[in-house]
Amino acid sequence: PPLVFSGRLRRYKGLDWVRRTLPRVRAKFPALRLDVIGDGPWQAELVRRTRAAGLADAVRFHGFLPPAEKVRRLREAWALVQPSPKEGWGLTVIEAGACGTAVLAADSPGLRDSVRRDETGLLVPFGDDQALAVALERLLGDAALRERLAGAGRRWAAGFRWDDCARRSLAA
Repeated sequence: PPLVFSGRLRRYKGLDWVRRTLPRVRAKFPALRLDVIGDGPWQAELVRRTRAAGLADAVRFHGFLPPAEKVRRLREAWALVQPSPKEGWGLTVIEAGACGTAVLAADSPGLRDSVRRDETGLLVPFGDDQALAVALERLLGDAALRERLAGAGRRWAAGFRWDDCARRSLAA
C-alpha cells in the first residue's frame, strides 16, 4: 500500500518520526511504501537515515513534482501522512482531501484545525511511535475506514474556495 508525505523537507516536519515507525508497520504490511514529495534542506539527511535503517526499498524521495504528478500520486495513495508538530494551517491535508485521500496527521496546532478528528482523518500525538504505528496499521488494514475518511475529506475540502478566503482576508 502506498502512503504519501507532501511538503517541505525540514527537520521539524516530523518525517523522521514516520521513518522510525515504518519497520514495525512493514512487519504487517511488507509491501508498504512511502512516497515523499517535496524537497528542502533536510532531504540529504533523511535519505541517509532511511538508507541506514534499511528502508531504501520502502521510501522513495521524488523531490518537487509538477502539480499534475503530485495530484496523481495523492489519488493513488491509500493515505497522506502529515507528521508535523506545527503548521499554520495544513494545506497538504486539504489537498489530500480534495484528491479523495485519507489523512493521518500529528495532533498539533494547525493540523488539528485542518483535520477533523476521526471524520476527515486520524490524529495522533506527535512523537508517539506506538500511536503512529497503531494508527497506520488501523488505516492500512481497514478499507472502509479509508473510504469514509476520504469521502468526508473530499466534502470538507470542497468547502474551501480561494475567492472566499480572499474576501474574508480583505474584510479583516
